[in-house]
Amino acid sequence: MSDGIWSALSGAVGQLAVLDAAAENVANANTPAYRAERTVFREHMVRANGPNGKPPKLAQQAMSHVTVDTIDNDTGAGPIVTTGRPLDCAIKDDSFFLVSTTRGDRYSRLGNFHVAQNGTLVTKDGDVVFDRERKPIKVDPTSTDVAIGGDGSVVDRGVAVGQVTVVKFKHPEALEREGALLYKAVTGDPAVHTTPSLEPTSLEQSNTSAVKGMVEIVNASRGFEACERVIDAFKNADSAAAMSIMKPS
Repeated sequence: MSDGIWSALSGAVGQLAVLDAAAENVANANTPAYRAERTVFREHMVRANGPNGKPPKLAQQAMSHVTVDTIDNDTGAGPIVTTGRPLDCAIKDDSFFLVSTTRGDRYSRLGNFHVAQNGTLVTKDGDVVFDRERKPIKVDPTSTDVAIGGDGSVVDRGVAVGQVTVVKFKHPEALEREGALLYKAVTGDPAVHTTPSLEPTSLEQSNTSAVKGMVEIVNASRGFEACERVIDAFKNADSAAAMSIMKPS
């Protein structure tokens, strides 16, 4: 079998990874605070075998293989739109909200908060919002005058009862994604507390669009088809070579 088929195969596998990421981006094009996935490739140089099955001496016969290195987070901010809802807030810089889940600390860009029945400030999925002292922020559950200010202060009927925790990472693109909106810190890049800079009564929108995602899907599909044609060409060449060897002279 021709060694070149493996280079084409690595390209096809890479394009499938791009397709998966692009499909996820299209599915979340209208999800507030969603950040797109970006496929990062790594090129590997490998030495092709010569006619006798041994590595050739010529450097020109080395081949390039492509592998998916990482699936990074697109750190570009999405547009901010006004909702008028007092418990909505959008982050204006590259920070993240700290929330407490059943799996531990997680981080999110979505500032669409709610008041639980016991008065605890939670996310739309019920994850608890912590203050700087890692305590749940609580308000009177019967109050209809609760709002979040530009500095992250939670105010209940004119009285500040806490401040949402906002953190930064040195490499936010490398955060481990959990679902569409939650992230987990990675080893060696701890969360660093920072001063909140929020846009009250607003939400950040997705930083991608369905149109952009569809373009990525089309390009990846064409790339996969091109690799597939190359694979077929190598297979046909191998079949022709085998047939010529088997043909009686």
